[in-house]
Amino acid sequence: MALEKIINSALVKNVLDFSNIDLVLTKLLATAIIFIIVFMVFKKVKIIGGNMLTLIIVSAVFSLFFLVFIEDELFINYVLLPYRVLGLILLTILPFLFITLFTHRSRMVSMTRRITWATYGIIYGLYWFTRYKTMSTAQNQVMIIFAIGILIMLIFDRFLHTIIKKRFPHKK
Repeated sequence: MALEKIINSALVKNVLDFSNIDLVLTKLLATAIIFIIVFMVFKKVKIIGGNMLTLIIVSAVFSLFFLVFIEDELFINYVLLPYRVLGLILLTILPFLFITLFTHRSRMVSMTRRITWATYGIIYGLYWFTRYKTMSTAQNQVMIIFAIGILIMLIFDRFLHTIIKKRFPHKK
């Protein structure tokens, strides 16, 4: 009885509703961005920031709350509609900058940074694949440029990490 309530709850319907793949991919991208923002903010808090496991758990809980409790209608009205207006800025530049900041400021090892970039690249690629026919030539060119950027970040991870680490050292 309780398991049936959970399966029929808003959690499963909001998170696992793959009837609209664009919405699912966009929600996953927004969830990843929220995870990164919460991670970077709570990293500065002395109580939580000192314990990496607690930091990851708190960030995951906040981002999962977003994914679970935001209604599709609200998400469409307040995230996707402005996305149509701002276009590629929200889809490409902001997530790219957030992930770059997150991967190089969180003291991840090289393999974890590469997995992060690969995961972002897969979500980005799937999103682009579902929309490339409806995009203009200029929009597709911007998507290609950022796909190349993701590939560069993935391939030259160590080299770029040393440059970023020298340019923007950690403040203690």
